[in-house]
Amino acid sequence: MLNTIIIDDEQDGRDVLQMLVTDFCPDLTIVDICTNGKEGVKSILKHKPDLVFMDIDMPDMTGFDVLDCVKNLKLKIIFVTAHNQHAIRAFKYSAIDYILKPPSPQSLIEAVEKAKQIEFRNDGGQYDLLLNQLKQEDHLPDVIALPMADGLQVVNIQDIMYCKADRNYTHIHFIDKRKLLVSKQLKEFENLLAPHNFFRVHHSYLINLKYISKYVKGEGGYVVMKDDCSIEVSRQKKDEFLKLINKV
Repeated sequence: MLNTIIIDDEQDGRDVLQMLVTDFCPDLTIVDICTNGKEGVKSILKHKPDLVFMDIDMPDMTGFDVLDCVKNLKLKIIFVTAHNQHAIRAFKYSAIDYILKPPSPQSLIEAVEKAKQIEFRNDGGQYDLLLNQLKQEDHLPDVIALPMADGLQVVNIQDIMYCKADRNYTHIHFIDKRKLLVSKQLKEFENLLAPHNFFRVHHSYLINLKYISKYVKGEGGYVVMKDDCSIEVSRQKKDEFLKLINKV
């Protein structure tokens, strides 16, 4: 069982989360429900829960203020937030889970399962990464936190040469020949890395365009990467790929 705290200044938000957790997450035990950030900090320090659901926009302390007070504790935090593209992007790059309001049973179950997959989701570095990205709204992040079986690994995005799909996992290949197996689907990386000059040339491959050694023509053709790996370009992706590669 995971001891859980809910922090939300809105009555409806607290009631809905309590109901959903009770009905759909039998392995969570709610030990406290807090109506503001200050109460939340005190409750976290007192109960030292395994998991915290926390709103972002609260009047006395925002969810990020609370996070700053408890970021070195060994607990897992799932933010509950209204739609904010910048904040959501920051969550994804830092591998911190979130639920959009109003929460659905499925979104709750998925977020809880992701949080449970890693023994400790937080360390000071992960939350510092989130907070720094939130402050740099006009800049793309330089790093990304990758969820591993035993924790998180923060890597420089431009050290990634290509990503290969493996059902619900992704193999990350680096320019220094390192490899990591990450518990995320390739589609998630495609959405995050496309602004960083990555392109999905095939349903199984997402490549960093700067690390292409050559392109060989064909029906779709194929690319040879810096590590001599040959990767097929699908026919459907060929025209878009050639337009992009000519800009690199």
